[in-house]
Amino acid sequence: MVDPSWVRGVTHWIEISLCLVTLIFNLSLICLILTTKSKVLHGYKYLLLLFSLCELGFSITHMLMEPILLVIGNWVVFFGYGAMGAHPAGPPLMFLWISFLSQIVLCLTLHFVYRYVMVVKTEWAFLFKSWHLLFLLFSLYAGFSLALFVIPVLYSTPGKLLVPQLAERLASMGLSQQDVTVLGAPISKATIDGDREYNTFFLGLAATALAVNVGAFATILYCGTGIHKFLKMAVISERTRRQQRQLFRALVVQTTVPMVCIFIPAIVFALGSVFEIDVGVAYFPLFTLFVVFPVLDPLIIAYFITDYRRTLKAFVSRVTHVFDYEQSESSLQDEPLNASHDKGDFPVPL
Repeated sequence: MVDPSWVRGVTHWIEISLCLVTLIFNLSLICLILTTKSKVLHGYKYLLLLFSLCELGFSITHMLMEPILLVIGNWVVFFGYGAMGAHPAGPPLMFLWISFLSQIVLCLTLHFVYRYVMVVKTEWAFLFKSWHLLFLLFSLYAGFSLALFVIPVLYSTPGKLLVPQLAERLASMGLSQQDVTVLGAPISKATIDGDREYNTFFLGLAATALAVNVGAFATILYCGTGIHKFLKMAVISERTRRQQRQLFRALVVQTTVPMVCIFIPAIVFALGSVFEIDVGVAYFPLFTLFVVFPVLDPLIIAYFITDYRRTLKAFVSRVTHVFDYEQSESSLQDEPLNASHDKGDFPVPL
């Protein structure tokens, strides 16, 4: 049998390493966004900044808490076993981790909405000409996330009946209750009459969170389908069509990577909860997937956006002197697809 402490130790160092790489990559991307002189950087610039900042916050809180989600009996339990796991600041840090994860889903949705507006619904393009609207949308969603999770974080502590089951589950992972921060909410509780009373407040919060995320995914699918159909049927030059398809594929890749990394642990968690299967120490490597996509996303952005790729090549050329590279001025402009003076030949940013 595999030693839980060994699995936890290996997973811990993998997660810490990935989080540190994420910090380096996202800080570098932020510097790249702020310093690159490009006509692409209007609404999309702020979307990229929001996305990078969310991934930074998510990675920092994950590195400090290393959270895992479980169902124990009739309780849904979050616990963190990281460096701040036994610290009084653990519960708010756990909340921030949950909130940053929600913000990442929002940013991905906004990416698709932006792309849909700039390609299909060009009359709405004015909405993305200023950072004010993006900041407002982000603030509203951040406030919603705060309202959604702050009450359970402040008031949901394990009940006395949960403590023995929690101790047993943690022991199977090589942990003790003194090592972790635990946040939990009862799904239901038994009444004096022997009936079961459901926690309508928690279930309402869970249903609301589910509805928000389903709405986000539905928006992504709607916008993605609309962009694909438009590029297939629109009367535009092959050059523009080819460029737009490449940028659309980049957006799909940028969205698919986080979704896969989020949904694999979520599916295992859901199946384990429904069929009462305890996968034990396997939860550690499963939840490591949460810190994989923040490492990959900056690379995807830097590769697919031409101006950023040019800036990186010029920087590497200056630093290493291995090759000569002269950075040319960008020909991209942040205008709707059908607003070009030269119709059918107007490249649009991602």
